[in-house]
Formats: sequence, structure tokens, C-alpha cells
Amino acid sequence: MADLPLDLIAEGIVAVLLVLTILYCMLLNGRLKRLRGDEEALRVTISELITATEIAERAISGLKQTAADCDSTIGQRLREAETLNQQISTHVATGHAIVQRLAKVSRAAGLGAGQAAASPAPVQPALAAEPAAAPAASAERFSGLAAALRTRQDAASVAAEPARPATARSGELDRAAQAIRNQIAARRQGVAGGAR
Repeated sequence: MADLPLDLIAEGIVAVLLVLTILYCMLLNGRLKRLRGDEEALRVTISELITATEIAERAISGLKQTAADCDSTIGQRLREAETLNQQISTHVATGHAIVQRLAKVSRAAGLGAGQAAASPAPVQPALAAEPAAAPAASAERFSGLAAALRTRQDAASVAAEPARPATARSGELDRAAQAIRNQIAARRQGVAGGAR
């Protein structure tokens, strides 16, 4: 009988140890399940990150293409603007020379120097203020300059006629100068309307 309680004690200790082992295995099993769940979430996160990286790479290549297109377009527009700037400078110089000639003609016809000198001033800012325009605007400028030349020729023929009184010549030159002023005002309005 004395051996029986010792066997019973040993079996009780083994049973307690087995229960503790089972509990510990259950605890480890729960931890392993959580770890597997975290692994799945990590895999999903990694796949989303890879997808986002691919999308970003495609967007960057699209941005590079857009930047290259913009660069070529801006370069072409700059070249066109430089060409138009040179044309406008030529037109301004031509217009200024015509105005100077008209001033000389009007001085020769007997107009006051103050009135003849005042007419070139509005012409140059009006031409310089024009924006870079299409070739159609250049044709309009040429036609305006041709009209100014015809007016100048008319004024020169008036100045060459000594038989008319000075007041008649002065009136015709005033009308020619007024016609030039009206053309300049019309161009300014056309440029202002085109800029809008």
C-alpha cells in the first residue's frame, strides 16, 4: 500500500505535466496562426506595393514623354516668336523711316516743325506694341504702309505744285496726316481686339 500512493503521485505529476504541455501547445498553435495571418497580410501589402510601384513607373514614363513634347513645342514656338520679332523690328524700322520721310515732306510744304515732329511719336509705339501676329497681320501692315506711301506721294505732289496757295497745301497735308492717324488708331483697335 505504501507503493500505491507513490505510483499515484508519480502518475498525478505526469498528468499535470501533460496538461501543462497541452496548454502550452495550444498557446503555440494560436501564436503560429497569428503569425500565418500576419504573413498573409504582409504578402497582400507587398503585392499592393509592387502594383503601386508599377503604376508609378508608368506615370513617370508618361511624364517624361509629356515633358519632351512640351520642350519640342516650346522650342518651336520660341523659334517662331524670334522670326516674328525680327519681322516686326523690320516693319517698325520701315514705318519709322516712312514717318520721317513724311515729316520731311510736311516740313518742305510749310507745316510747322512741331506738328511734323509730333506725328512720328504715336506711330512707333503703336507698331512696337503689336504682339507677334500671323502672316495675315503682316499683310495688313504692308497694305497700311502702302497706303501711307500713297499718301506721302500725294503730299509730295501737293508740295510740288507752287501755283496753289499755302493754305490749300496745308489743308491737304493736314488731311493726309489725319488719314495716317486714323490708320494708326484703327490698327491699335485691331491689335487690342486681336489680343482679347
